[in-house]
Amino acid sequence: MNESTRITLAASAVLAVASLLTGLPVATASPLGTQAPETLPMASTTDTTGDEVPAVTDGSNYKGNPETEAALVAGEDRRLVQVRTIASIARWTGVSTSIPYRVASSTGYTLVLPARDKEYTIDDLLALAPKTFVRQPDNSYLLSENIVVEAGGTLTLNRTGVLTINMLSNSQKFVSIVNYGGKLNISGTSDAPVRISSWDTDAGAPRTLTGTGRAYIRSIGGNVAIAHAAFQNLGFWSGRTGGLSMTGSDRPVTGALDTNGAKDTQYKAYHRKRHPKGDAAAVPAPASAPAPEPGSVLDVTGTATAAKDAGLPNSDYSYVTASVVDTTVTDNVYGLFLANAVGASIHNVTVKDSRMDGIVLHRYVSDATVVDTSVSNSALNGFNLSRATRSVRLDNDKAISNGRNGIYVDGRPLATGPSATGTALTSSGSNLVLINNTVTDSAHYGMEIRGGNNTTVRNNTVVGSPMGIVVTDTASRVIVAGNHLSNQISQAIALRDGVTRSAVSNNTVTGGTVGIYLRNAQALVEGNTLSGVTNHGISVIGTAGSDVKANTIAGSGPSAIDLKRAGNVSSADNATGNWVLTKSLWDQLVSFFQPLTIMWTLLALLLLVTAARGHRRRHSIRHPYADQAPLSTFTDLDPMLVRPDSIGPLTHGAQESKRGRRRADPASGAGHDPQPALVSVEAGTA
Repeated sequence: MNESTRITLAASAVLAVASLLTGLPVATASPLGTQAPETLPMASTTDTTGDEVPAVTDGSNYKGNPETEAALVAGEDRRLVQVRTIASIARWTGVSTSIPYRVASSTGYTLVLPARDKEYTIDDLLALAPKTFVRQPDNSYLLSENIVVEAGGTLTLNRTGVLTINMLSNSQKFVSIVNYGGKLNISGTSDAPVRISSWDTDAGAPRTLTGTGRAYIRSIGGNVAIAHAAFQNLGFWSGRTGGLSMTGSDRPVTGALDTNGAKDTQYKAYHRKRHPKGDAAAVPAPASAPAPEPGSVLDVTGTATAAKDAGLPNSDYSYVTASVVDTTVTDNVYGLFLANAVGASIHNVTVKDSRMDGIVLHRYVSDATVVDTSVSNSALNGFNLSRATRSVRLDNDKAISNGRNGIYVDGRPLATGPSATGTALTSSGSNLVLINNTVTDSAHYGMEIRGGNNTTVRNNTVVGSPMGIVVTDTASRVIVAGNHLSNQISQAIALRDGVTRSAVSNNTVTGGTVGIYLRNAQALVEGNTLSGVTNHGISVIGTAGSDVKANTIAGSGPSAIDLKRAGNVSSADNATGNWVLTKSLWDQLVSFFQPLTIMWTLLALLLLVTAARGHRRRHSIRHPYADQAPLSTFTDLDPMLVRPDSIGPLTHGAQESKRGRRRADPASGAGHDPQPALVSVEAGTA
């Protein structure tokens, strides 16, 4: 019985127990002498429509099958856990894993490359998998089996001349290359880059549909070095299966998977506590020890229980290190995806036509540099620096015609309240530097910074897009300086919604409706040059407290500096002589009809109306009896009226009354009887 067969029998014996305890499907390990079939029965993951799957309606234009693809991602996670579990069990049961072996599961075979000093090469793959890594008539290679590189192993993909690797992807099956804590080297030359693509054997072309999964490359921890390579049509659905990803690990790394001796030392130190007498037999090396007693690092069943004893120090988390240079990536779901990465270096990389974001630094990426790199035509963001990224530098990069933002930075807290992990509520992103970049024709914003501390945005060129540089969501200590912005539709530079202790200085803005816009933000706005602005040069709203000074503003609109809606703002030494004040009829009406203006206007109108009516009365005075007529004029007309003399002499009372009237009117003269009064009598009383 050879060593490969021994590995198979031992691993198969313990796998059934491990499957029951971990909840994973039962898999088998096979020696390399038993070759994997070219086509394996696969669990059905498609509906009756086959490749024609519904589109995701999330606004990203990603066409795929959400339910199926999410299930495939979960299936890939389970398969990788299976591989790792089998390797751990083999070590703890004393089975050597020094030679490659194969694990079969419901999703296909996985060729496992364990630790060894010598690297694995193309020639090794041809020898280990003659039926699943096959040279084609055009000198390309077709890979139809999953590959996993374990910690301590190195897989190098290079070749004298042109090397093209096509990874099987059709409606029934897809494969992957996963570096699980080891090293993955992919290197070509400037004249002959290594080309890796998904391959639909039915169509004889790269796979363009993602609904049934698609080939991908991933590193979980370990180290990745890629130079002079071209990746095309890889990945589906998630970041970790999105095409080309370096994700680190969110699981503790046990001593069995560490090759630098630190974990082995920790393992022995722990067992010395349990065996103070120093029994040598009780402190074996993890790789060759029999299964420890229950309650130790591993149960006798092989189930990992690293945290059962409080005396065992917590394991460190695994981070990936990566270098990607002189490389092109085309039509991946995520062009390049990094998480839990330290010291990543991305230089001279071109990413095109990504179905989600172009380059993503997702979580806990630190000390990374992205230089001389171009991202174009992504469905969402060109560059996406997600939460908990720190000390990242984007320098001399280009973001061209991306479907959302050219560069997106999210430094907001990972939690907004109590959480299971106890995450702090403070900003998660810090010390980010965005310099010398060019962003053109983004569909949303040129550059968006949400939250975070100590972000520098300097010497960038932003052309087109609805808005240029937008800083928001309680970002602090943001420096926006020396940038050149032109042809924005709305605001060129905007700080809003809680931004504090920031500065906008020495920027050049051409065009747009508002040059610099502050809303509930605290910033020093100094030394900026604005021209061709069509509404407000600088507009400040709210009472956060800002200084606006020494800016040169040219353009036209209601005002060069709009502070009417702001409080606690100082403005000084701004040059606005070339601003042309223009207001539309509506703006003029709105400016005029203020509440106090309306009140005083109504009072003035009331005074004018009153005065006009008084003037009219003075020029048309009428006699108070103008409407009266002597009674005599009505005598001959009205039979009810008669002359006094027609009814006899006056009575004594009437005579006295007449004398009194004469005394009261001496001008009437004695014996002169004025117009005889008219007396009304009832008919027939004379």
